Amino acid sequence: MAAPAGDANELLARARSQTPQRVAAAERLGAKVMNTSDGRSFGLIWQSAGKPPAGWIVSLHGSASWAYDEIVLWQPFAERNNLGIVALQWWFGGGQRTEDYYQPRELRRELEHLMRRAGATRETALLHGFSRGSANLYALVAFDAQLPNPLF
Repeated sequence: MAAPAGDANELLARARSQTPQRVAAAERLGAKVMNTSDGRSFGLIWQSAGKPPAGWIVSLHGSASWAYDEIVLWQPFAERNNLGIVALQWWFGGGQRTEDYYQPRELRRELEHLMRRAGATRETALLHGFSRGSANLYALVAFDAQLPNPLF
């Protein structure tokens, strides 16, 4: 199946229909949805109510997965350790081709956008990836390290 043309609202609707339990759980936990800077996707930001996080987990989900998974899976650990979570929906919801995902330069741009919105900084962020998300960290970090203001 080909990826959708690139609309955050369509992608959110797809996530809600394909993984309704995880979406509902993340919403109950208080995850906030933020559109990406290019409007093609979205990210989720979660933090404990009451006090600012001491640090942030910045996470990329695995192959054919959803950012909601990262919120639900990381939240118990994050809450116990006063950490926030930034999760980017970097898969466009269909297909497994390279074009069905953000590329490393795009990942970096969108993570910067979400981290800025969350208040996460280079000094407070731990970058994490699961499966395909992990494999893409190599290129993301290599590209990021060459920039004047690296995120990680």
